Amino acid sequence: MDSMTPSIAGYHRHEEKVEEYTPYLPAFSAAVLIIMGVGFIIGVF
Repeated sequence: MDSMTPSIAGYHRHEEKVEEYTPYLPAFSAAVLIIMGVGFIIGVF
């Protein structure tokens, strides 16, 4: 059990960081979709 403690603590630290960036996820995914769309249009035409 004791050997697991550092990885659990690291996971919780990582989870907090993820929650910090969660508000930006929709904007980030939208930007990725726009870039992919533009790339697709450029590739097609």
